[in-house]
Amino acid sequence: MKLTPMEKRLSWVIVLLVLLAVAINDCTAATPQQAASESAKEMRAYIKAHQDIDPRFCGFVPRDADGRIKRSKAAIMAFRRQWPCPATGKKTGACPGWALNHSVPLDCGGCDVSQNLEWMRNDVKRVHDTYERKVYGGHGMSPGCP
Repeated sequence: MKLTPMEKRLSWVIVLLVLLAVAINDCTAATPQQAASESAKEMRAYIKAHQDIDPRFCGFVPRDADGRIKRSKAAIMAFRRQWPCPATGKKTGACPGWALNHSVPLDCGGCDVSQNLEWMRNDVKRVHDTYERKVYGGHGMSPGCP
């Protein structure tokens, strides 16, 4: 499903409104436990609503014991079956000069699925990743995430 620019903007407005509601709810809760419970409910509702708009969004991505994002080889294989390497045309093996990129960054709640992957030239990917690190910050749902 391809979204128009207006639909994308509207989806981010909805996201911001939900986050604002969560923040207001946290401030008005009677106890910290009640705030955490209500916040978790709001976050689940937010994730469910946003997945309906953009299936590339998963919310919080699972991590291993070291805090690294758990990656899916199946997602990469599924993507490569559908979209072979632009340089070689092959569905397996190295792809010189090209790298895979997640459209919605994993640190910002993007799914590790084939729909969230795209080919990007290595020179562009280096600049793109540098920009993402500056804007989105470190691990988890960073304040800079859209």
